[in-house]
Amino acid sequence: MLAVAALLACAVSAVGAIPLPAEDWGYTTVRPGAHVFWWIYRGDQASDPNAPLVLWQQGGPGASSTGFGNFLEVGPVDVSGMPRNTSWTKTSGALLFIDNPVGSGFSYVDHPSLLTTTNAELASDYVAVLQDVLGKYDSLSKRPMFMFCESFGGHMVPAYATAVLDAVAAGKFEANLKGIALGDSWVSGVAYTDTWVPYLRQLSVLDSRDEAALQPVVDAVSSAVKQGRWQDATNQWGNLENAIGETADDVDWYFSIWHHVSGNEATPPEHDRAGRYSRIARAMENPLARRQLAAYHAESLDQLMNGPIRAKLNNKSGFVIPANVTWGGQSGAVFETLGVEFMKDVTPVVDALLKSGKIRVNVYQGALDLICCTPGTELWMKNLTWSGMQSFYQTQKTPIYPRPGDMNTGAFAKTHGILSMYYLTRSGHMAPGAPSIGGMPDTMFKIHQQIIAAGGP
Repeated sequence: MLAVAALLACAVSAVGAIPLPAEDWGYTTVRPGAHVFWWIYRGDQASDPNAPLVLWQQGGPGASSTGFGNFLEVGPVDVSGMPRNTSWTKTSGALLFIDNPVGSGFSYVDHPSLLTTTNAELASDYVAVLQDVLGKYDSLSKRPMFMFCESFGGHMVPAYATAVLDAVAAGKFEANLKGIALGDSWVSGVAYTDTWVPYLRQLSVLDSRDEAALQPVVDAVSSAVKQGRWQDATNQWGNLENAIGETADDVDWYFSIWHHVSGNEATPPEHDRAGRYSRIARAMENPLARRQLAAYHAESLDQLMNGPIRAKLNNKSGFVIPANVTWGGQSGAVFETLGVEFMKDVTPVVDALLKSGKIRVNVYQGALDLICCTPGTELWMKNLTWSGMQSFYQTQKTPIYPRPGDMNTGAFAKTHGILSMYYLTRSGHMAPGAPSIGGMPDTMFKIHQQIIAAGGP
C-alpha cells in the first residue's frame, strides 16, 4: 500500500512539474519538525536534455552546501557577488545545493531531538529532499545525475547513493544517478589518523622525536575504533588534532603548508587572519565542533548569508526563513549529535557501490590536504575488494593541465572500469575553491568536466 501511495505521489508531482527557473529555493519537511533547505540553479546547458543535474554536498558535519559550497567553491557567483569563471553551472543542466544534515546552513529542526545521529537517517532525509525537488521541475529527474562532495560529505554520499538507487528500484521516485565524486573525503577516519604523522614527517613538519611522542595518541584513536567505542574514538581524534597542532606549530588542517592561519577560539578577531572564527564559530559550545566548523563559517560568509542572502531568499513569495533561524546557528549541534557516526568506516559502502556496477565512483584528492591526506585515502582504498582493484593499481596515470598552454601539471588521473582517481598536485582540502583557501579551481573544473563526460557505467 505504501509503495502504491509513493508511486501515485510521484505521478501527481510529475503532472504538476514546472520548467526550472533561473534559480529557486525552498524547504522540504523531511520529518515532522525537521526542515531541510535547498537551492537550485538552472545550468548554462539546460537546453540540452542530456546535460547533467549536479549535486553538491558539504562536509563538517554541519557545514552548509548552500553557503560555503555555493559562494566559495562552485556556485555561479563568489562571496563578493562576482561571477565565477569556474562555476559548475557552466557545464550542467542544473546545480543543486542541499543543506543536509538538517541543522546545517538554513536547515533547522523544531527540537534538538530531531537532529540526525546516523548515516541511515541522513540518507533518508536526503532522499526525501530529492524526491521533493525532482518532482517539482519538468524533466529534472531524467537528467544524468552526479553527486559531488567534500570532507565529511564523502562519509555521507555513499549512503545517499545507495539509498537513491534502492528508492528508484522500489519505484518510489525517478532519478538517473550516474556517479559519485568523493573529494578529500572522510570515508575512514582511522585511515587518516593513522597517516597524519607519517604525512607530516614527509613534509618535514615533524621529526622522529615528534613521531614517538605522538604515537600513543594515535594508538588511542585506533584502539577506540577497533573496540567500537565510537564517541570515544571521536574524542580521541580531537585529542590527536590538539596534540599535532601543538607539536607542529599550529599546522593548518586544510592546507598543510600553512601555519597559524586562524589561531583558535581564543584568538582575538583582529588576529584571525583567515576570518574563520566568526561569531557563529565562537558561539559553538563544543570545542571539537568549533575547530572543525570554523573554516566553513568565516565572518564574511556569515555576514553575507545572514544579511543580503537572507533578505533575497525571504523576498520569494510564500517562502520565509523563520525569525529564530540563523544560517549556521544549529551547525555545532549537528556535529555533536553525529559524534557516534563520525569515526565509523564507510569503505564497505563504497565497495558495495563498485561491486553493484550501477554507477561510476570517482575519488579526487588534494596533495596538500592534511585532514584527509593522500596517504589516508590510499589506505582506505586498499581495503576495497572490488574485482577491478588490481587492474586499477596497474593503470598508468595521465597528467591534467589546468588550461590550454599551461604545462604546470594540475593533477594526475587514472581510471579503470568504473573507478577513477584524481590527484591534485597543489590543492588543499577545498579543491574547487579559490587559491586563497587552498584550492585549484581551474584544475578542479577540468576534473569535474571529465567526470560528467564519462557518464555512467
